[in-house]
Amino acid sequence: MGQQPELRFLFDMTVTMGEGIDLGRTPYGEIAFQHAIGGTVSGPRVQGEVLPVGGDKVVGRTDGTRELNVQAIIKTTDDHHILMSYRGLVRPMQSADGKPGVYWRTAPLFETAAEPYQWLNGVLAVGHGTFGDGQVNYQIHEVL
Repeated sequence: MGQQPELRFLFDMTVTMGEGIDLGRTPYGEIAFQHAIGGTVSGPRVQGEVLPVGGDKVVGRTDGTRELNVQAIIKTTDDHHILMSYRGLVRPMQSADGKPGVYWRTAPLFETAAEPYQWLNGVLAVGHGTFGDGQVNYQIHEVL
């Protein structure tokens, strides 16, 4: 058996979401789209802002799970651009102590031509998120 994967913190990301558009029930499920109107990225190797050009396609499944399909562009503090794409799942759950909670997990990939951030092109990340006050908050970790 190979080595177990480890995680290394990449960054925290807070995204302010705009008004959503409900597309209704389709053959694929209940679909909504919500666009990002800005945000911040803060970590030891990546800092910057989330540009207001991306968004979330959210598919509500019949089992109560929501599938995420997200595209976001990060503009770094040194003026480079990084495309962050991820799929994810959000569903109700109970914590170990029986309290209601939310399972919110994502699997980000990155694309960039910027020399200082080329290392991100080979990174698979995982994230967990929360939502409140019109913002989505993520903590993103690199899978080693």
